[in-house]
Amino acid sequence: MRWLSVAGLWLAACQRPTAVPSRPAPPDLSAQGVTLERFARAELWSWTSAETAKKLVEEGPPLLRVRIHPRPPDASFYDVHVRETGDLGLRALLTSEPFSRTRYAWPNPWGAALGVEDERYGDRLIRVVLRADAVVARFVPREAGQAPVVELPEWSFETMAGAAVPREWVLANPTRLAAVLHVRSVRAGATFVGYREYVLVNESTVQRFELGTPRIRAELGSATGLVQRLLESGAVPAHRAEEGAWLSAVVQRGWLRGEAESVEARWFLTLPFPRARYRDLPAVARALVHAAKVQRVEATWSAD
Repeated sequence: MRWLSVAGLWLAACQRPTAVPSRPAPPDLSAQGVTLERFARAELWSWTSAETAKKLVEEGPPLLRVRIHPRPPDASFYDVHVRETGDLGLRALLTSEPFSRTRYAWPNPWGAALGVEDERYGDRLIRVVLRADAVVARFVPREAGQAPVVELPEWSFETMAGAAVPREWVLANPTRLAAVLHVRSVRAGATFVGYREYVLVNESTVQRFELGTPRIRAELGSATGLVQRLLESGAVPAHRAEEGAWLSAVVQRGWLRGEAESVEARWFLTLPFPRARYRDLPAVARALVHAAKVQRVEATWSAD
């Protein structure tokens, strides 16, 4: 009888369903979201090409090398919008020297790793630190025939400490203006085509920039780990029905104050471009791993 009872227990154990391994918890993204409420950032990350990185290593500044087009053909929506703003004082300022050369950036390394639409920015990463006394603008242009998803004043200004700055003060102290958070919050039919981008506009407000340093390689490693943990958690599905409507809801709830109902939504709040492309987490991780491998030349420039 003892043999039968042991055999019965063994058979029962064999017939139990195999436990499915639980997924790891997703990374905490609550502090990683980029909001429009507090928009001044001292540390920004900018992707660039191997060719431009080589020039920066060999020649040093200027860091800002892309000139705003004074007339069509237009290089970017920022160019178009800054030339069409109804604020004539800011239009004149931001299309004149020393503000006519720009560089695009974002507060984390992974946000623009895959570029947007057909545009890629390169696989070399630059860390930029702005001066402590710098001021950042938030620019939410009005587009004819387009209802904005996010309603905000066209122009706002903020110190690194988060204090609001009057427009008149900025025009009287233009050398303190470092960057513009350019916000495009529009739909094309049911598809959300908006984005956010930091536009560096004033070389003299850059305290430091660096390429290929241990700090940059470490940040790329941390970013890769974050994306891989997010992938393993399964919190961001590779596909979603009615993507445009869902992204519009994420923007409306989250861009201003960072409100998000899920890890999936919080992921998109860390990105400049809320696009389905950034559901391909393996591709984002591969881009970061590749970038870490090619950061071979170390260079640092400081205003000190």
